[in-house]
Amino acid sequence: MAALNGRRPMTLLAMLVLAVLPSLTLGFSAPARRGLRRRLADPSYSAATGAVGDAAAAPTVPTVVLARGKARLFRDGEMMVYGGAVSHVDEGGGEHAGGAPLEAGAMVRLVDGAGTLLGWGAYNPDSMFRVRLLWHASEGVADLPGFDPACPPGPQTSASLSALLRAKVRAASAKRRVCGLPDLSDGANGGGKTTAYRLVNSEGDGLSGACVDVFGSCAVVSSGAAWCEVWRREIEEAILAEAGAERVVWDRSESRLAQDGWATPPAEEEETGGGGFFAIEDDDDDDDEGGNEAETDGAVEILELGLKYAVSLEKMQKTGFYCDQRENRLRLRGMVRAGDRVLDLCCFSGGFALNALAAGAQEVTGVDSSRNAVHAAARNARINGFSSRVVAPLGDDDDDDDGAAERAAKAEPGATFVQADISAFMDGARRRGETFDVVILDPPKLAPSRKTLDRAKAKYRKLNKAALQLVKKGGVLVTCTCSSAMTLASANGDSVRSKGPNSGSGPLFLATVQQAAREAGRRVTLLKREGAAPCHALSPTAITGEYLTALFLFVE
Repeated sequence: MAALNGRRPMTLLAMLVLAVLPSLTLGFSAPARRGLRRRLADPSYSAATGAVGDAAAAPTVPTVVLARGKARLFRDGEMMVYGGAVSHVDEGGGEHAGGAPLEAGAMVRLVDGAGTLLGWGAYNPDSMFRVRLLWHASEGVADLPGFDPACPPGPQTSASLSALLRAKVRAASAKRRVCGLPDLSDGANGGGKTTAYRLVNSEGDGLSGACVDVFGSCAVVSSGAAWCEVWRREIEEAILAEAGAERVVWDRSESRLAQDGWATPPAEEEETGGGGFFAIEDDDDDDDEGGNEAETDGAVEILELGLKYAVSLEKMQKTGFYCDQRENRLRLRGMVRAGDRVLDLCCFSGGFALNALAAGAQEVTGVDSSRNAVHAAARNARINGFSSRVVAPLGDDDDDDDGAAERAAKAEPGATFVQADISAFMDGARRRGETFDVVILDPPKLAPSRKTLDRAKAKYRKLNKAALQLVKKGGVLVTCTCSSAMTLASANGDSVRSKGPNSGSGPLFLATVQQAAREAGRRVTLLKREGAAPCHALSPTAITGEYLTALFLFVE
């Protein structure tokens, strides 16, 4: 019986050829002789086809061969094959015969120099990630009915990939159930009903480049790799079949796709919005006087920790929602006391602000530079029964942001959401001598790469210094970074990934906040350091996916 690689005892013919090999190959080069000897010695070698592996299928299966010494990484579970790790590509037969190059998204086998199968995944000649492995040979196929890593190109590849995708989504759903998601138990897990969560987290769930967030009965796919675009139908079908979703919305991460060498056709970009679900963008052409984008048709109502949020699927780039801060929002609830004044900087759609209100805060002020964000936050406050209002700046000059801050200072019980630059708002609040019991600072990504760390560090230090000056003595600062480069760097410049989280002088973000505290004349104590919610699963071999750090600090 043939095993996964079609391996079987060495044939008698192969044994005879090996015996006379020296005399038969006198005219061959040394590398050619070594290669032939290695292939003949492999028990999976087929004398009929000259192929290593499945004798019938291997000639038609595109195969990426690793360079010498690179195989161990992928036996250990590494998913991303860089171009420098590749020796050569065997185009195979079938659709790719005749020397035509493989296109982005083609499914290929990954083998070592001896032809041993290591995995199966998506090839991309235009990306730094030459192959994104979706399956490792160590996983086996016993639990993957319908999946065949030796299938030739064409309809069989589609069927095999579909089977693999369905298995991956089933496994992802099982992991979320362990995390108590979705939670329909009215607080059995400590927070309240939750119907919004990350279902698939790229490498963390073995589907590199694909993220899926569930919002009630709808699943939103964030596509960040070329293979996702090529196999979109198969991905959507797997989600509908295995995740319990009634609808799938496709959202392209244009920046990540561009890095992967994929250019979205203009017609398709217009059709899908091309926005990027995980940001709120302002539309300069929107002449809606109310400006309340969250009240448009197409919004779905989701629950997180028992609180309601309106998420617009038709205008996703304007009223998105982050699931990664869920546990951090719950922890904030435990630190806010009845009657507290709370400031939520970069409030987005109001996640931290609403949890502060739920904890009994008397006054909550949320600040964001996006008009759509503050209106979405105000809408979310109202649908939860909290009073809310929106304060917008009078104009575009610097004094107007201060004016908005001054009007917000006359806060009423409930929530006030201010459209303003957070630095200008904090400057104005400091000049007026305002202080808050709790301040949350959750800015957008300031360090997109390690090259920008020095500049980002200066920005984080400045923002945190200003925020600390607004915290009452005995109050709390919750400060965050969503930059992987910042989270994974240590204060002495080493990578936390390579040196370990307890090495050197500690994580760079914590050291940066400590420096800001010294400059602000405040003393801080770290109460808790947290990351993303557990539904943002990570692979131990892809620790760079660990991007979020939230620090809970007691301020004196």
